Amino acid sequence: MSDILSGKFGHGVAWKGIEHLAGKTLLVVQLLVLARILLPDDFGLIAIASVAVGILSTITDLGLIQALIQKANPGINHYHCAWTFNVCRGLFVMIFIIAFAPFIAALFTEPRVADILRVLSIRLLFESFVSIKTVDLNRKLKFRSLAYIKLSGIIIEFIVTLSTASFLGVWAFVAGNVLGTAVSAVMSYRLAPYLPQLILNMDIVKSLIQYGRWIFLSGLNAVIGSFVIQLVISRQLGTVDLGLYYLGAKLAFLPSEIASVVVGGVSFPLFSRLQSKLHKLSLAFQSILIGMAAFLLPIYFLLIALAPTLANDILGPEWEGTVPIIRILAVVGAIGIFGDVSVPAFKGTGHPYKATVLEFIQSLLIICFIWGLTDKFGLAGAAAAWVPAIISSQLACIILIHKLLTFNWRIMIKSIAAIIMSSISATTSAIIINDLIQGMTAFVATILFSVGVYYVMLLMLNRLLKLNYPLTLSQIQGTKITDYGH
Repeated sequence: MSDILSGKFGHGVAWKGIEHLAGKTLLVVQLLVLARILLPDDFGLIAIASVAVGILSTITDLGLIQALIQKANPGINHYHCAWTFNVCRGLFVMIFIIAFAPFIAALFTEPRVADILRVLSIRLLFESFVSIKTVDLNRKLKFRSLAYIKLSGIIIEFIVTLSTASFLGVWAFVAGNVLGTAVSAVMSYRLAPYLPQLILNMDIVKSLIQYGRWIFLSGLNAVIGSFVIQLVISRQLGTVDLGLYYLGAKLAFLPSEIASVVVGGVSFPLFSRLQSKLHKLSLAFQSILIGMAAFLLPIYFLLIALAPTLANDILGPEWEGTVPIIRILAVVGAIGIFGDVSVPAFKGTGHPYKATVLEFIQSLLIICFIWGLTDKFGLAGAAAAWVPAIISSQLACIILIHKLLTFNWRIMIKSIAAIIMSSISATTSAIIINDLIQGMTAFVATILFSVGVYYVMLLMLNRLLKLNYPLTLSQIQGTKITDYGH
């Protein structure tokens, strides 16, 4: 059984990695190209439309899909009810946005966004029509099919957006987003066949909501902080500064989004299966945490060091204002690594409310700090509102996870220290090279060389300190916690 679990987990991680690496690579290219074509003001309009549609989608998502994944033996009526509910929800939110678009635009003091909101809301209807049988692909860890579904839409969005940006401007983003979602919905029926039936049994819906309510609250808390930040920036600083913040935040948070979705999406079922085996669960958590730190910390160090080059030479001089945003939010991303691993652990062990508590603490503190910091320090202050919020939520996270799991803190601290030392070495080499040569080709060469320095240094320290981390899943399956210092 452990070999089956190990194989499925590794296969799942591989396909999750392919899906999100390919998807996020296309997103980065799309952002960089659009930054050359569009102005910060255009990105401000995109930010307003995206956050408004996103929060309305989130506050109406009651977690029925996650509840179906978690449910032991769902019947066909569970699928029909969940699909029907989602379609009704998508239709309701689309009609709501179309009707109240002027009021939403007025909230952000940007009337130009009203028509963009109306068209972009069609995306939510297309999303709601996705085959409910994709639930079975998740339950059976068939992430390859899920990757095909998502990547088909991403590729269409990429092609449409970039091919029309020069003459459609901000509307190219809208067209790509809507058409990409439509293609994903069509592909879902090809790879997860399902014959829809309009059935809405409220008893079944309520039973699914019993689990999904924590997913709903966690998702709601996650978007509230971002929504408030962008609302405050729009009202206090204007659409141009909002565009700078939007692009800077996208680039800064991109590494953690990739890692948390790839690892979190597969570690959730892993933690669920190991929840009765505390020592193996603890080893899995430690190994995943150190693995994520080894991937993310050098990227964040490089982002902090090379932000001016990225903004001025790659994006263009009009994006210089993104430098402090990228640097501050890179620090935020580095601090938040522990929480990125803890959230799927809480959900997998039957404590989703703890993840909700953490998101609530973070969002509450952002709301408390954002207005004053933005008023005093501008865009840098808006980004800085994340710092006390992420520090507080991570401290709370450490307390909660320590009550749930047992750790070999000596190994963890030594491993993280080795990763930090290797990251500093790689960043130092990148700064030296970047000062000597300029241009896009030089920038890419600098990144590649620094990555090589990082991994050579990390390998040397790993052997010198005899860390033997991160562990593979097969090692976790057959290792006792006492073997690692307990």
